[in-house]
Amino acid sequence: MLLASERGDNQRVDLYSIGVKAPVGPGELRAAVSWYKDKKRDDRDSVRLALGYGYKLSKRTEIYATIAHMSNDDKASRKLGTSLAHTVVAGKNATGYELGLRHNF
Repeated sequence: MLLASERGDNQRVDLYSIGVKAPVGPGELRAAVSWYKDKKRDDRDSVRLALGYGYKLSKRTEIYATIAHMSNDDKASRKLGTSLAHTVVAGKNATGYELGLRHNF
């Protein structure tokens, strides 16, 4: 569970997030939901849903896949991922995915 707040420049956005993971077959199913609540401006909230699966190739190596969807209110323009992700027009939603290989040294 995550609770966070971003404040400054007469703005405040609170973030509430919860995630779960469960063993499924030879891997692990992961799910998360996050709520972004704009406390100073109306119609700028967002909800992000994510669902993923990780499969262990060995004790230290895993392949994984995740899909996520960001649902924005009419004036919100939150995007998924990093600064490299495309800019979302206010009121539009975004869906993305990731595939990867993780190795722990």
